[in-house]
Parts: sequence; C-alpha cells; structure tokens
Amino acid sequence: MFADRMDQVGGVMPTATEVARYSGKGTCIDCGCRPAAPYRKRCAECLEKQRGQLERHRKQKERYALENRCIVCGRPLDEDADKGHRVCINCRELVGRRRI
Repeated sequence: MFADRMDQVGGVMPTATEVARYSGKGTCIDCGCRPAAPYRKRCAECLEKQRGQLERHRKQKERYALENRCIVCGRPLDEDADKGHRVCINCRELVGRRRI
C-alpha cells in the first residue's frame, strides 16, 4: 500500500498520520490526529461536522423545493414543476435514469 505512494511521490516515506490511518490504530480517517469514536472511523468532532453539513444540505434542498427550484442546481422550475418534477431538465439529463 505504501509502496504505491512512494512510487507516485518519488520515494517519499509516508507521514505518521498516514501510517496511523492505514494501520488500523483507531485514529480518525478525516483529521488523523484524534482517536476515532468506538466502532466508528471518525472522531466525535468530525462526526458532528459531517452531520452539520448534511443537515445544511437537506435544509437547502427543502428550501429549493418550496420555492419551485431545482433541488440540484437551484434553477427556477416552470413547466417542470407542473409535471411534478423536482429537478430541471438539464440536471435530469446529467443524472440519467436515476431518480432524485
């Protein structure tokens, strides 16, 4: 695993943080300096930060849906909203057949 990195970076040894992350020492995979929560991969601070980001993203999607906007890009929906779509035609083409 570390040999691949050494080839990529020109023979540089991995840092102590990288060694701790990959060797299963129980440190956080995000910050690498704090011990991970029990049976988790992240520390409590990084878990809180991730939950906050997810909550903000969910609230933004709800706001867009209430304002008749695309929940992906935020563009105003006009005839798409009448058909019951929550995503504009451009985002639907990007996503393909996956339902949002």
